[in-house]
Amino acid sequence: MIAIVTALLVSGGVLWLFAGMANNDSRNIRLGDAAFKVGGSKRLAARVAKEGPIFFNDLVREDNLRRPLVLAHVGGNDWAALNALPSKSASEDCIVSYDEAAKQFVDPCTKDRYEVDGRPTTNPNGLWLARFETEVDAKGALIINLNSLYPQQLRER
Repeated sequence: MIAIVTALLVSGGVLWLFAGMANNDSRNIRLGDAAFKVGGSKRLAARVAKEGPIFFNDLVREDNLRRPLVLAHVGGNDWAALNALPSKSASEDCIVSYDEAAKQFVDPCTKDRYEVDGRPTTNPNGLWLARFETEVDAKGALIINLNSLYPQQLRER
């Protein structure tokens, strides 16, 4: 009898714990690191110069926000880590492509164009591609902060 009561209490406690976790605000749950260490910045700069910007699959999924990322070298230690979807409502078919001749990104759905830093060129007063902060650490590694927008972009919005 004691074993049955103990088992019921433990089961009830576990269910209560899971119910409490399910009610938590999902925006407060962070899976994985906010910083994405891409690799050596000099090696990446040489690759981008030869092959063009580097596209990454979805790096973060939170509240149905997709972040396919494109990494472009602006110059020196300045990198642009951009959300390759022009807007939150954009279809997966609207991931920007790179026009090598013009050195610009192109939205295949709207035909809007963007500089490698994310600045709109077709509509100069339009929205930038979301750009995330980057840094090159003391060892020369490029790091992207996926939870922080680039400060210049925040001033422009």
